[in-house]
Amino acid sequence: VCTWVKGNTSKGTLFKFSADAGGGNSARTLQANVGDDGFDFWAGFSGGSYSAEHLTASTPGTVSANWEHWAFSAVPGGKMKVYRNGSLVGEMDLPADHLLSGNQYGKVGRGDSNMLGWIDDFRIYERVLTEAEIAVVMFNGYSGWEKAHGLTGLSAGELTDPDGDGLANIVEYALGLNPTNSTLKALEEKSRSGSDITYRHTQNVFARDVTVKLQGSTNLTGNAWTDITTTDRKSVV
Repeated sequence: VCTWVKGNTSKGTLFKFSADAGGGNSARTLQANVGDDGFDFWAGFSGGSYSAEHLTASTPGTVSANWEHWAFSAVPGGKMKVYRNGSLVGEMDLPADHLLSGNQYGKVGRGDSNMLGWIDDFRIYERVLTEAEIAVVMFNGYSGWEKAHGLTGLSAGELTDPDGDGLANIVEYALGLNPTNSTLKALEEKSRSGSDITYRHTQNVFARDVTVKLQGSTNLTGNAWTDITTTDRKSVV
C-alpha cells in the first residue's frame, strides 16, 4: 500500500483489510492505525484467541499536519515494513501463517475508528515494491527515479550514461533498469512467425511520463523512421 496522508494526533484507521480465514481462525486482518506516535501496522488473526504482529513506525516524530507519503508492505514468512517519505522507518519479521485468504474485504479511512485527516492517491499493489520503486511513486516520475538511484551532478540528466552500458538514463528509466549497474540488462525476446515479428521487453510500469514506441524504416540511411502499428510492414526495425 502506498498513499499520501495529512493527519493530526487523533487516532483512527488508515486502512483495514480482513478475510474469513476458516479452519478455526475466524478472521485475519492487515491494518494501519494512525495515532499520537505515528502508525501502528498490524497483521494477525483471531479465532478463540488473537495473535498479531505489531509494528510501530513512530520515527521520526508523529503523523504530520502536512502531506507525507507512507508505504506499507507485508510478506508472510518475510518482513513487515513501513516507509515514510521514501525512507524505511520500521521493519520486523512476519510469521508465514499471517496471510489474508478466503473472502476478503477492505476499508480505507475507517475500520476500528474513523480517521480524522486527509488521504490522497491511495494505491494497492499486487506485489511488494522495492525502496527505489516507492521513491518513484512518491516523487512521481523521472525525478524521483533519479533521486532513488542517487544520481546527482554529472551522473544525472536524461541523456547521461553513468554506468557506461550504452543506455542513457531515460532509456534505463523507461525499461526499468538500474542506471548504476551495467550488468543488469533489459529482458528482450524476439520471435518471428511467417511475416509477423514479435518483440517483447521489460518496462517500468511506474514510468507514466514516458512513452516507448517501436519504429521502423525501409532502410538504414537518413532519418525516415516512423512509428510501427500492428499492421505496418517494414524491412528494417
